[in-house]
Amino acid sequence: MSVAERGRVRLCHQNERSRADRLVDLLEDVGSLAVVCHDNPDPDCLASALALKRVAEYASVWDIEFVYSGEVTHPQNRVFVNLLDINLQKVTSDAIDGYDCVALVDCSIPGRNNSLEPETEVDIVIDHHPGHEPSAEFVDLRGDYSSTTTIIVEYHRALDLPLDAELATALLFAIRRETLDFLRNVTEKEYEAALYLHPFVDLNLLKKMNDPPLSEITVDAISNAIQTRTVQSAYLVATVGRSTERDVLPQAADYLLDLEGVQTIVVFGISGNEIHVSGRSTDSRVDPGGLLEEVFGDVGSAGGHEDMAAAQIPLGLFTDVSEEDEDLIDIAVRIIERRFFRAAGYEDKDIPGRPR
Repeated sequence: MSVAERGRVRLCHQNERSRADRLVDLLEDVGSLAVVCHDNPDPDCLASALALKRVAEYASVWDIEFVYSGEVTHPQNRVFVNLLDINLQKVTSDAIDGYDCVALVDCSIPGRNNSLEPETEVDIVIDHHPGHEPSAEFVDLRGDYSSTTTIIVEYHRALDLPLDAELATALLFAIRRETLDFLRNVTEKEYEAALYLHPFVDLNLLKKMNDPPLSEITVDAISNAIQTRTVQSAYLVATVGRSTERDVLPQAADYLLDLEGVQTIVVFGISGNEIHVSGRSTDSRVDPGGLLEEVFGDVGSAGGHEDMAAAQIPLGLFTDVSEEDEDLIDIAVRIIERRFFRAAGYEDKDIPGRPR
């Protein structure tokens, strides 16, 4: 390692210690802490919450609750919660006012993919998703990292906090899951965090987290996506139809991304009064987040990373159609296919019909 490289490492460690100390200083004056997870929390969000709890306990904060809205529906996420016995509380935005301190993990803006009202004042924000700088006393927003867990692991290292096997396993699994086993957008920071965590990991527990059984709902959703797929060159659109579990969408998208010749995918489903969309791409020229924003930004919300994205669209006028009416799905398919393929550069005459 060169002198310059050693200097950068020392500066990095000093910066991490400074960030960690500032966080601890803030927490030392706190009696109660609400750690707000995003809707439908995944392992990166949940592990980050667990790790932040340890930092708060180091600062002598003992009244700590994990709060969220939505549902934990993905089989792997449910297994994660059950194995670690994570106590998640559904708390109204009014109840949030009763905490001395409010922290957002793996999300950064009140009201965006979390249960808070947009005007809620938050004290701590820790996130790896790129976006607007949030308003909070402590903000650690690193769009160049691949997981929020990695950021909080660095706090643990800087503070030299003790690490037990259960927490280490949760943190390593979260990093692996968020980076698709170190294959998606991984940075040297994720490798450094994994190297730090590995000696403490319980490999049997890690295997249990990694191999959850597939539910019938997931199998049916993937089957529906396969049957309804429409392909144009390297682009694919499919629907899972109606589903009570939003987490089947990324699972179906990941599955279809293995189809030969396909590089960019949109899979959508209808849940309640919203259409939920999951996007994936292995094409370095395609930004899924930007693509979904272009396709759905005028009718809903969208965002994502370099190779994955999501969107939500209110059903609007379609809500008058009964839940048993397949016309709703057919209308949604036609509109989404047309918008998606147009954004990909195809004219209506070039868009193929769906398999029946």
